[in-house]
Amino acid sequence: MAVPSKEVYGDFLAISEWDVLSKHKYEGAQYLRLNSSDVGYLSKDKLLKILQNVEDYNSQFYSAIEKHDVYKWLTKQENYRRAKKSIWAKTKLINIDDENLLAHRLSVLLERQSNKERDGGYFSLGRNIDYLCNPYYSYQFGMLLMMKKPLYDYFYSRRALDIHKASIEFEKTLKKCLHSVESLFKYSEYEEFLDAGDYGAMHPIASISDKRFLHKMTSLNFNSPVQRNDETMRERMLVFDLDESFRKRFVKSKPNAIFYLMMVEGIEHNLEKRTVERMLERWRNDRNVKYLARKDRLEKDKARRQLAQK
Repeated sequence: MAVPSKEVYGDFLAISEWDVLSKHKYEGAQYLRLNSSDVGYLSKDKLLKILQNVEDYNSQFYSAIEKHDVYKWLTKQENYRRAKKSIWAKTKLINIDDENLLAHRLSVLLERQSNKERDGGYFSLGRNIDYLCNPYYSYQFGMLLMMKKPLYDYFYSRRALDIHKASIEFEKTLKKCLHSVESLFKYSEYEEFLDAGDYGAMHPIASISDKRFLHKMTSLNFNSPVQRNDETMRERMLVFDLDESFRKRFVKSKPNAIFYLMMVEGIEHNLEKRTVERMLERWRNDRNVKYLARKDRLEKDKARRQLAQK
């Protein structure tokens, strides 16, 4: 089976957009978009009715996906099935049959609603329905929904090339900015003016005099996965996009699943597993550096404010 066309894949993106909170028009659907202060206490029967209607919506949603050519194309491939098995390997799944699933979800909603006073009076029915019923969290459809957009971008968008051009433009702009900042240090009167600290800690130019701003500008990293425009540029972009999508659900990277997905039909260059792991490790280190830098900056700002209050 050939790679689906752009039109067919675009149709799949449209039908696989799960949006029960705004699209569903059944009785009680308005409660999904309100917080506890607006809803009040919902009876067991009303919650059950809402869950049943969401489940009806999901049944139609699943049926439309399973009939689609993109779903059939992917699920027939061994590497897709290996990736699916790998991505859920260390995730604890709730093993409840369909007959008892509705009762389980109802008990969860009732418990959370009854605890809303203890939790500060906030209970979003829509958020809880999303957590309990969204196919994004399901074993059968979760990975498919996470990877659908990255795969579409790989086949049919200019995303990799556009980001490559943006990273080049960013570097040029950064060099110009650094040149302008460095020129300020040639004039002592500017340093004396900036040392007065009239701009406060939040103004970026306030830290030029002790060169922290210059250091911050020098350490900026665009972190583009496509800094090189070579034959594997689109594959590196796909690895990056899959990792970003999977980490939103699992928090951490899934190198084995990504490795298998890089071998589905239509991917021009199959990357070695070690290559995928090195890329993910580099991006993880970049994120850690940024996190620590931000944490350090917030702590210094806090100390500065406390000192000013004394």
